[in-house]
Amino acid sequence: MTEAQGVPSRMDDSGTFAVGTWNVRSGRNGGLESALRALRVMGSIDVDLVLLTETKLTDGYYVRTCNNYLVLATDAPSKHQGGVALCWRVSNRFEVKEARTAGSNVITCQL
Repeated sequence: MTEAQGVPSRMDDSGTFAVGTWNVRSGRNGGLESALRALRVMGSIDVDLVLLTETKLTDGYYVRTCNNYLVLATDAPSKHQGGVALCWRVSNRFEVKEARTAGSNVITCQL
């Protein structure tokens, strides 16, 4: 018989990271890129992972990387309502795995 292996420890890289949410009103026409640029200039707070709401992105048209953020966005029901985007920086303090969309306003992932 083999023994079950536990989850690998990441204590060497442990620490804190900043999580945020932001209603951007629209991620269309450069709004997503503008929001991610704004996150870089928020002063002393470095936001590592953010959920953007009301992105209104449709048909899979959006940037996948911007300002050192990886981006996963849902398809909004229309260009006038809904949609969310999960944006994160690659870090040794946390990891985003198996991120996927599950509807127009739901993103699932393992953090």
